Amino acid sequence: MERELGVGGIDDPVGTADRGLLGRFYIRDSRSKPVSTNGHGRLAAKPDELEQAVMATPGQQSKAYRSAREAVALKEGGDLRLRTARAGLMGSLMVMVMLSSGILASAGDRPSEFPVLDDEQAWRRLPPLASGERQTLPVWARLLADSLPRTTAAMLELDAAHRARNPLGPVLAAKTRGEVARANRCAWTIAMAEADLRRAEGALPGTEAEDRAPASQVGELSKTTTPDRLVLAFARRLTLEADTITDEEVARLTDVIGEAKLVALVLLVAHANFQDRLVSALGTVADLGDPPLPLAARFAKVGKDGGIAVPERTMPAVTDAPAVPEHVDDPEWREFDFTALQRNLDSQRSRDGRIRVPAWEDVVATIPAEQRPKHPVRILWTLVCRGYQPELAAGWSACLRTFAEEAQQDRVFEESVFWVITRTIHCFY
Repeated sequence: MERELGVGGIDDPVGTADRGLLGRFYIRDSRSKPVSTNGHGRLAAKPDELEQAVMATPGQQSKAYRSAREAVALKEGGDLRLRTARAGLMGSLMVMVMLSSGILASAGDRPSEFPVLDDEQAWRRLPPLASGERQTLPVWARLLADSLPRTTAAMLELDAAHRARNPLGPVLAAKTRGEVARANRCAWTIAMAEADLRRAEGALPGTEAEDRAPASQVGELSKTTTPDRLVLAFARRLTLEADTITDEEVARLTDVIGEAKLVALVLLVAHANFQDRLVSALGTVADLGDPPLPLAARFAKVGKDGGIAVPERTMPAVTDAPAVPEHVDDPEWREFDFTALQRNLDSQRSRDGRIRVPAWEDVVATIPAEQRPKHPVRILWTLVCRGYQPELAAGWSACLRTFAEEAQQDRVFEESVFWVITRTIHCFY
């Protein structure tokens, strides 16, 4: 009986000819540093990871991005489905953080690498600790600490609140965080969520269940309980298509987890989407390193006049900006005249709320005396967030308030970014 023997060399011509496998794709940045590698063939190709690597690599968004799209299309048999998760309301702060930190340069020219402080330098820029000890800081915090020291401190505390003290509990919070990260294709926060989950379930080194399961298998949706499945499905929908969520979906989830945990879930998903976009803009997993533990310490409260200076804010020189058009052709916007907008607003106001709004008298008790407003707050989302989840709501408000004090952004620019994002995600707000 005759047998054909094929011997492949280092370039594996036999395997390529026999199975028709395409070669591996490598993406390198401007310094020839590898940022993404795909496996052989269609099954080993990971188009989402390839796209994410290209988009996260500074200076690669033009020719390289088009080439990568074509490469992925070939690997998928010509069927290219590249998704772009909606920016989310919290994305506006991320854009402003990037601009005020000098991470995004003028005329869309992103630098090839970002200056990052070491741990010691970053801690010297941050406010002093009121309790706890210094620990390893995430790279994103070391990158932002010089330009936005008090904002960075507030962001670290909010990150810790969601990862360590979210009312959903450490296990479900980590599963939810991972679900959002996977929807956004953010590899760094996927790794962070998996580490948090393994730690919460007692499966990290130093525990009795150290070798129970690899991180890639922890928190699989198929292994979760029915309530957890409902939470994770809602988190993904809220990330990718929030404007299509129905009153019935919210009511069903509320029946399962209650109003307080529903608010905790929404705040977690909002923060996760903000954080995913921030770290995805900063670099790849290799650039950002391993996610450290959530911060256990607390910072002292230092106001804007507390002596922590920030770099002077200067507008970038614009030499080749395009001319401002006298007329913008926007068919979508022309669909709505003032009367139609008012009619839509009236329709929104007449709807029943999805959650009970706490009374101001109950909410004001959760606000420190020095921060209490002189007059009652009537903003419904403030009453809901602060009333049900005071720590998480206060943490986010601290980020917004401190950023406004440190960044000193142009108000027209801020409101324009806010308007673009709310319109993109179809948010009536």
